[in-house]
Amino acid sequence: MASDKPSLPWRHFVAGAISGCAETLISFPADTLKVRLQAHGTVPVSFAGPMDCMRRTVHGEGWRALFKGMSTPFFGYGGVNSLIFYSFAFAESYALEKNQTREDMTIGKSLICGGFAGAAGATLLCPVELIKSRLQVQFIDTRGGSSQGPAAVVRHI
Repeated sequence: MASDKPSLPWRHFVAGAISGCAETLISFPADTLKVRLQAHGTVPVSFAGPMDCMRRTVHGEGWRALFKGMSTPFFGYGGVNSLIFYSFAFAESYALEKNQTREDMTIGKSLICGGFAGAAGATLLCPVELIKSRLQVQFIDTRGGSSQGPAAVVRHI
């Protein structure tokens, strides 16, 4: 059932923001463990595997360590997905000819729209990922030091 009315641009932003925030909330603890395991050899702590990483992270730093650095992707992925959703709709509006609906979109045009949206999203996604990863591999110093926040990581980059 196709709608002949064009969708409103703000709907794409809202849908993208909601999906990005939901994605972050659901997947972030597993992503933190993945990033820490990938950093093996470049950080002062090494892990025997995913379960060891989770056990030692939670035991040594508390369960909140699984969410370390989440503020940057929580807002960043909302922005990234908003940009991707909107960019796709923008490209789609140019790809569709007059009186065509989304069902009339060819696979080739859809691929081009997706590529445009992906390129637009990558401009924001890369910096967000860099900051997120740097925050996730910070370990609390046992000599009384603590981890840095997003602003300190950005200044260091």
